Amino acid sequence: FIDADQNKASGWEGYDFVINSKVTNATTTTINILDKDGHTSKEVNVPMKISGKQLMLSVPRAIMASQNKIAFNFHCADNIARIGDIQEFFTHGDNAPSRRANYHYSENKQ
Repeated sequence: FIDADQNKASGWEGYDFVINSKVTNATTTTINILDKDGHTSKEVNVPMKISGKQLMLSVPRAIMASQNKIAFNFHCADNIARIGDIQEFFTHGDNAPSRRANYHYSENKQ
């Protein structure tokens, strides 16, 4: 789950996109926009690669950058029963970091 604008008021629970919720094939997955209710729309296919325990995705820069510098929060969740109920982060599957915490990435562009 990606919070591209770092704004809790946008998207579902602040998350603007969900990545890899629908795998197309062994080398392609999807990115979907999330609305405030957790419904997905505008599916975009992106390349992916799995090597051992690593999942690598190629996300277009234009999706992540609202300005010149990329900065976003993200949360990893696997095997949640359904998108749209934040309780799923607490009761089903695995997620990281725990519960409602997020990781943060910020590009150091000079």
